[in-house]
Amino acid sequence: KFEKMKKLIILGGTGFIGECFIDFFLKKKLKTFKLSKIILVGRNIHKIKKKYNLKKSNIILKQIDLNNNIKKLPKADFVLHAAENYNNLNNKSLNYYGSYNLTKKICNYYNSDNFFSKLIFISSGSVYGNNFKKIKISEKQKVNKNIIKQLPKTKRNYALNKFRSENYIKKTFNKNYEIIRLFSVLSKHVPQESNYVIGNFIKDTKRNDKIIINSSKPRHVFRSFIDSDDLIKIIIKLFFLQNKNNSIYNFGSDEYVNIFNLAKLFSYYSKKKINYKKIEKNEKNKLDFYVPNIKKITKVL
Repeated sequence: KFEKMKKLIILGGTGFIGECFIDFFLKKKLKTFKLSKIILVGRNIHKIKKKYNLKKSNIILKQIDLNNNIKKLPKADFVLHAAENYNNLNNKSLNYYGSYNLTKKICNYYNSDNFFSKLIFISSGSVYGNNFKKIKISEKQKVNKNIIKQLPKTKRNYALNKFRSENYIKKTFNKNYEIIRLFSVLSKHVPQESNYVIGNFIKDTKRNDKIIINSSKPRHVFRSFIDSDDLIKIIIKLFFLQNKNNSIYNFGSDEYVNIFNLAKLFSYYSKKKINYKKIEKNEKNKLDFYVPNIKKITKVL
C-alpha cells in the first residue's frame, strides 16, 4: 500500500491554491487520496507557518525561489504548477512575461527528471477573452493573442502570461501533463482587495455599510463558482488518471448567477442595502458571461 502512495509538490504553494490544499488536508487524511506527502514550495513560507500548525501533518513547507534555485526542488511524483510572479504584473516593461519565464524554467527542469510522472499547470479561463454571448465557454473556443488583448490591462497581462505558458508546455514538455483553465473558485482565502466580485461583497459585508456593485448593468454580468474542496478532489483525480492525455480542461462550475442576484443574497444575510457605484460613460454595457462548459472533464473523470 505504501508503494502506491504518491508525493505531490505544489509550486506556488504559499498562495491561494496552497492554502486551499492546507485547509482540505487538515480535515482529510492524505492516505485516503493515495498521497504520502504534500510539499508546498514558495518564497514566503513564514506567513503559512504563523497561520497553520503543520507539525503533525505530512504537509511540508519548502522556501525556494524558483527564479534562482529551481535545482533545489525535492523529488515528487506529481507537480502542480500554480506559481506566479505577481510583482509589477500591470507594468508591461517590468514583468510582462514573469510567469511565462517561470514556466520555461519549470518545464526544462522536469523534462530531465525521471522520478516525476505528471505535471498539472493551472491556467485561467481568462485566456478565452470576453464572452458576450450567453453560451458556456468550451475548450473548443478559439484562443489567441488578439482576443486576449481586448481584455482590460490587468486581466490582459495575466491572461497573456497564461497563454504563453500553455503554448510553451504544449511545444516543449516531453512528459505527461494536463492544463487546467480555472474559472472562479469559492474559498475563505478569496482576495478581498481586488476586482473579484465575491471577495468585494465579503469585504463590503465586513467593512462598509452597503453592498457595492461596480457595474451599471449587474443583471448582464454572470459568474459561477466552484468550491475549493471540490476543485482539489478533481485535481487529485486528474493526477491519478492513467492514460497519457496531455489535454486542456475547463475547471469550474457550470451553475451560474448574475451579480445582481448575488448582491441580493449578500444584502439579505448582512441586512445591508445595495449601492450602484457610478460608472464612466464609456463603459461597455455588454453581456459578460464567464461560465465554463465542463462536459470534457466530467466525461474523462
